[in-house]
Amino acid sequence: MSRRGGPILPRGCGHISWRPMKTAIIIPTHKRGAMFRRLLHDLEHAPLPADIEIHVVENGPRTEVASICGASSLAERLRYTYLTKGSKSAALNHAIKATGADLLIFFDDDIVVPATIVETYIAAAKRYGEGYFFGGPLIADIEIPCPADLAPYLPLSAKGWYPSTHEIVMPRDEFAYFFGANWAVFRSDLAKAGLFSEELGITASRYSPMGEENEIQERLL
Repeated sequence: MSRRGGPILPRGCGHISWRPMKTAIIIPTHKRGAMFRRLLHDLEHAPLPADIEIHVVENGPRTEVASICGASSLAERLRYTYLTKGSKSAALNHAIKATGADLLIFFDDDIVVPATIVETYIAAAKRYGEGYFFGGPLIADIEIPCPADLAPYLPLSAKGWYPSTHEIVMPRDEFAYFFGANWAVFRSDLAKAGLFSEELGITASRYSPMGEENEIQERLL
């Protein structure tokens, strides 16, 4: 199943900042070369700031990701890293430590994104400033229809999650956490809250303890 990231919904309580802001996109990838290629193709056709960094952290078995990065029209902006350890949280933390960017945008390697998504995140971050973090809907791109009697038991990542049709600030008691496939945060706020818990999150094991995005967003709240 592929997934689609959508518009942005801010969350938090901060202040408007008009200072210069550098942005980094962080993409952890694990054995999904074809899907990563599709995401990179989307970003190649998106309006991006001239100084944006795109950190690609391949973790686990090596695939064709390095060659895909090298052949991309975004090659000069790409920062490819390989980690032997298959761990999404470790990959995210590695990229966070490697960049000095102000705004960090997290994309999974298996999503389709609209051309305006990066500039929408940046515009929202400039309006709201530090103390907010941001995310948007995830719409399931269904390849095989699910039987109606099984559909209620699917997770939101398969059913899709669309909390609003427009930009809103979500009150804490209504906030259901942004999907890790499509969200953004100020690096300064992560510095206060801490990085991803590496004992959580997707690993090479089929029994990985999940919830790393929920846990870090709870700390941010």
